[in-house]
Amino acid sequence: MHQQQQQHFQQQMHLKQQAHQSPQAPPLHWPEGHGNTQPSQPHYIPPSTQHTQPVKQAPSANAPPQADNKPQTSVDDIFTRYPVIWQGKMALKTESAAVQIHYICGNMFHARAGLPSDPEELDHEKLPVLRIVQRMRLNPLPLEGVSKRMEMKDDYCLLFAVPCGRTTNELEHQTNQLKQSFIDYLKQKQVAGIVNTASNNQQVYVLHVFPPCNFTTQNLQQRAPDLVANLGDIQHLMIVITTATAT
Repeated sequence: MHQQQQQHFQQQMHLKQQAHQSPQAPPLHWPEGHGNTQPSQPHYIPPSTQHTQPVKQAPSANAPPQADNKPQTSVDDIFTRYPVIWQGKMALKTESAAVQIHYICGNMFHARAGLPSDPEELDHEKLPVLRIVQRMRLNPLPLEGVSKRMEMKDDYCLLFAVPCGRTTNELEHQTNQLKQSFIDYLKQKQVAGIVNTASNNQQVYVLHVFPPCNFTTQNLQQRAPDLVANLGDIQHLMIVITTATAT
């Protein structure tokens, strides 16, 4: 069963190239029970809504031949390659932000078992909630411990979270919430947030929620360089899931 799950999600991660068509952003599906309203906007704020083509000048007779420009990978392509596996609220003290979490690599079972699925009442909505209750200093010793867990592909799951919303206004609000109440807070304190969850078989999982920092940059560049190159100024968090019992 575990092998079938891995094959299924590997197929989802495969980047589908469609000739002569612009890539489309994956639809934003809110969890069941959240209403039938369909989102009218993608889950990220596009850097520009206008697509212009540069004016091509006729080449000079003495000019050397130029290689054809390769199509650039868009944010839509990136979010297709790294599929959405969870949507809900992230909570810290009295603040919250709506996020969707994308799979990068590692043990998919950790994500399926460790991310909560039961909705909670929060901000007049019922959604699954990741509640940060502890902090981990971004010091060499604890970071080394996380790095060692990430050396074994079945011992961790690497994810990233971005804000989401149904409308442009809601998306902008959730983006500000994620930046000010989570990213800026964790950066200022120089800590990672810790979320503890338990699966149906009572296995405890630890979710390490990292703000952008040297540790996140190194790991994302190593495991998802195309993601780093295309995220730009999109607000995001890196999440590492491990079990609480392994040494």
